[in-house]
Amino acid sequence: MKIRILLGMVLLVLLSSCYREKDGCFKWGVDCCSNTDKDTVYMSSKDLQNCKYKTGTYWVFIDSVANIFDSVAIVDFHQGFNNPRCSKFVFEVHSFKTQSFYSSKSIDYLVCNSGVFKNRTEIPNTRTDVFAVSLIYQDFVQAFSTTNCVIERLDSMFVFNQFYKKILRVEIEKDHTEDNNKSVYFMNSEFGFLRHDVYDNSVLISQKLLMRKRIVR
Repeated sequence: MKIRILLGMVLLVLLSSCYREKDGCFKWGVDCCSNTDKDTVYMSSKDLQNCKYKTGTYWVFIDSVANIFDSVAIVDFHQGFNNPRCSKFVFEVHSFKTQSFYSSKSIDYLVCNSGVFKNRTEIPNTRTDVFAVSLIYQDFVQAFSTTNCVIERLDSMFVFNQFYKKILRVEIEKDHTEDNNKSVYFMNSEFGFLRHDVYDNSVLISQKLLMRKRIVR
């Protein structure tokens, strides 16, 4: 229940049609809270549909900086439709929660027609904390950079011991989900999280590389 409430709040902030998206920014638009007729926004992207990971999925990483091994597994998922009050739309969504074997830290993820969003669950549910969310993946073909992140398409990439294809490199200068440090995410829809670099200023403090995985959809 907690994951549904939290991610519902995230959707309300990010996707509500009370905002207009322009140049990657969400800005206040007209008051639509009184609107009762809503259209459904389906997850039309096959690439994003491929990100509907379920329980049974896990990733095994090595942090090349700290020399630490970690297994991250999906412990909960939910799919359906989100109906924000102040919106002209109902959104098809898929959410899942991961838990780290090494640190026991949980992270919530939300997949919708706009992309894959990340939010730390240990952050208290307050008005300001709903902004502690990061866009870490978009549809590979339609991906575009915003004011908050720089996105680059990579045809292929070598991670740990194998090559992967169609990867998005997403660079976030101030990642609220990583204590405002700089993050660089490497991800594709086929296998999910491939690599994650974290920098404190210009110093690399963490680099998690995918070693093994099991994907369940």
